[in-house]
Order: sequence, then C-alpha cells, then structure tokens
Amino acid sequence: MTIRRSISNALASGGAFLWSAILAFIVRAEFVRVLGVEWLGIDALFASIIVFVSMAELGIGSAVTFAFFKPLNEGDHAKIWGLMAVLSRFYRWIILGTLLLGGVACALLPYLSDVEIGKHEYSLFGLFVVAYSTSFVFAEYKVLALAMQKNYLESAARVLLVTVKAFLQLAALEYFESYGLFLASVMLANVLSNLFLRHLVRLKSGEFLSANTKAPSKQDLVRVRRNIIGGVLHRFSSAVVTGTDNILISIFVGITTLGLYSSYSMLVQQLSGALGQLIYPLAGLIGGVNANQGGQEAYRLFKVIFLGFSYFVSVAALGIAFCIDDVIHVWLGDTFVLPKFVGILLAVNFFVIVLRRPAIIGIDAFGFQWDIRHKAIVEAAVNAAASLVFIMIFDLGVIGVIAGTLVSNLATNVWWEPLVIYRGIFRVKLRYYFALYVKAIITVFITATALMFLFSEAPIVTSIWQLLVKVATVWIVASVVFIAMNASAFGAIYSRYGCRL
Repeated sequence: MTIRRSISNALASGGAFLWSAILAFIVRAEFVRVLGVEWLGIDALFASIIVFVSMAELGIGSAVTFAFFKPLNEGDHAKIWGLMAVLSRFYRWIILGTLLLGGVACALLPYLSDVEIGKHEYSLFGLFVVAYSTSFVFAEYKVLALAMQKNYLESAARVLLVTVKAFLQLAALEYFESYGLFLASVMLANVLSNLFLRHLVRLKSGEFLSANTKAPSKQDLVRVRRNIIGGVLHRFSSAVVTGTDNILISIFVGITTLGLYSSYSMLVQQLSGALGQLIYPLAGLIGGVNANQGGQEAYRLFKVIFLGFSYFVSVAALGIAFCIDDVIHVWLGDTFVLPKFVGILLAVNFFVIVLRRPAIIGIDAFGFQWDIRHKAIVEAAVNAAASLVFIMIFDLGVIGVIAGTLVSNLATNVWWEPLVIYRGIFRVKLRYYFALYVKAIITVFITATALMFLFSEAPIVTSIWQLLVKVATVWIVASVVFIAMNASAFGAIYSRYGCRL
C-alpha cells in the first residue's frame, strides 16, 4: 500500500464525488422549479427519518474494514471470503431492518411536519424507504475494494450510479412532474451500480474466487462484532445529530423553512462528502503502516494527513462563510437566501465537524469503534438537549439548531475521538493533537480577517462569473496564508516522504 496508490485512490474518489455534486446541483434546481420548495422540504424530512431508520448503514463497513488488512497482506483468500460472507449476512439484516422500521416510521409522519399527511405521502415515504434500502445490496464489495486499496473501482461504480440516477430523475421531473418516479429512479440506479461494483471487484480479485470460504476465528469474530457495536453507536449518534436538526426545523420552524435550509445543508454536505472521499482511502494506508511499521510511523503519517486535510477543510469552511449566500442567490434565486449569520455558523460547524475526519479514519483503520461507544450516546444527548434549549427558550430557530450541533461536537467529538487513537496506538499526549488543531484555527482566523477587509467594498455577486472570481479569491488568499503558516512543516514532510510519491 503505497502513498502514490493512496493518492490515486483519493483523487479518483474526489473526482467521482465532484461529478456527483455537479449532477446533484442540476437535479436540485430542476426539482425546485418543477415541484417547489414545499416538496423540497418533504424530501428533506423523508431523508432525515430514513437516517434514523437505517442508522446510517450502522457503521458496519468501516467497522469491519480493519479485519481485511491482515488476510490481504498474508494472501489468506479463504479468510477474506469468510469475512465477506459475514458482511453479506449483516447487510441482508440491514435491508430487512430498514424496511420493517420504515413501516413503523410511517406512523410518525403526521407529528413531524406542519403539512397534512395523506395516503399519497405515506405511499411516497414507503417508496423512499425501499429505494434507500437498495443501496445496501452487495455493499460488502465496497468494503473489500477499500481494504484492497482499489477505491477507484467504487468510484467507477459511483460515477455510473449518479449519471444514470440524474438522467432518470431529470426525465421524471421534466416529462412526468412525478416525485414517485423521481424516487423509483433512485432505486433502479442503486441496483445497477451495486451490480456493476460487484462485477468489477470480482474481476479484479479473480485469484480469490477459487478459494474455499473459511470462517473467521472466534477471536476475530469477537473483535469484529465489538467494533460493529461501537460503529453502530458512533454512526447512530451522527444520524441522530443530522436527523434531529431537520426534524426540529420541520416541527418548530416549518416545512418551508426546512426546504430553504435543505439547500444550504446540501451544499455543506456536498463539500463534506467531497473531503470525505479524499481522506477515506487513506484509512487503508494508515492501517497498513501501523500493521507493518508500528504506531510511531503511523503517528508521523497521521500528522501529515492532518496537515494536508486541514488545508482543504480551511478553504472549504472559508468558502462557506464568504460565498454560500452568493451560491444560493445565483443558483436558486434571492428568495432562497437565509440570514447571513446562518452561513457563518454553518462554516464554523463545518470546520469543527469535518476536521474530525483524520481521527475518524484512524479509529476505522485501527479497529477502535468499540472504544468510542459511550461517546456516541453522550453526543446525541447533548445535541438534542442543546438544540431544544436554543429553539424553545431562546427562540433562535434555524440558528439554534446549528448552534446545538456545534455545542455537541465541541463537548464530545473534538477531544474524545483523537484521545482514543493517541492513547491506544500513538502513545502520545493529547496536547500534541491540540497543538495541530489550534494552529489550524489561527490560520483560518487570519485568513478570514484578511478576506473581510478584501470583500468589504466588493460589489454584490449577481452572476456566475462574479461568483467564480470570489471563490477563486478565497481559495488563493487561504492558500497563501496556509503555506506561509506551515512552510517549515511542508519542508520536513518533503524531506521524509517526497521520494515515495
């Protein structure tokens, strides 16, 4: 597992996600034009409920990936297929559980929205649940592709998925003006892309096919199951945080406001997802380094990953703070723009949440989900309590929901997740992590101050070209400040790893 291969996988994943984001923006604009903002709010509500129902895929994929590293390095093909058989059974239970819990969730629909829910809405939610459950068909092959450091296969399947899905969704909107057909297209595209990924992975792992299936040892199964439980709680807490935000807005603020907010959250999620695709393939690299060279070398690599990733997170957060209102204005129109402070708070929230990713891939790579099981429960409880306080007592509306998410992350994730890997693998005091973290914050603060002076007299953005110029300006200023603040670190990294690239 070389650095070059990991970078190639990351670029392939990032490119696939960029293509997905472009198509998502096109589909969203057509959705609003044809069906309107109220249906956009209903779609966001359905998505929030399904997050609870599926428990965000239960974290099984990332919880089990670490178990593949050793048999792949040793060429133990029988054990690999044994793990695949275990994963396949888990995913079948996920599909069944999603369908059953989705049926139960139908009864809650009238209490989660300020619009009337009738038979038509119930049937559409049922179709939404079925469409979502198809994303888990053959999902075990995505896990194997990651462990094999062949993420480009998953990227190829994702490109097929989003292209076919966007084509079908646009057709459903343009020619039939049907939300039902819009959902049916998701189901068809999921099945086709998962079959395609299964074919690619099996084609690239032909030597595995002749191996007999060997059940994992009792010790391996115990560790896998414990990590799955930890992964369930970890992902479920994230699902509670994400789902609670939209549901609280729907109940206390209104479905129309949720529709407006969903466009902001979509932009933020697309950026978050794109950065996730860049760093996600590095879990295999850092896991392999730890297995072959030990915790100290893994720690050195972690610091490199954190520094590089903090650059992308900083640029994206600054882009949200200074450009998200302009993007919404140019993309959907002035009526979809929320108060300015919403964008600023989303940017702060984004920075805090996404900068956790290096620690999260370390947890996934080292198989430490079990060690953060309690954190997940505390995070979800703090988020719900803080959001309700900000909404019901201080009447802050959407801003209160975002602030509640920020409070829960600062109270738990910022320190708890890195503590697990710093104590369990690196054997290094946590203050060294916060030294990296605080430096990233100072760099963003300096850049934001410079951009505030730069844009204080700038004209209002009214066209796509003005928007592109503003985005490019944010990127250039952020890059210059980041390089200046970390010049010595870049030199040390090149002297150590440059020859391996």
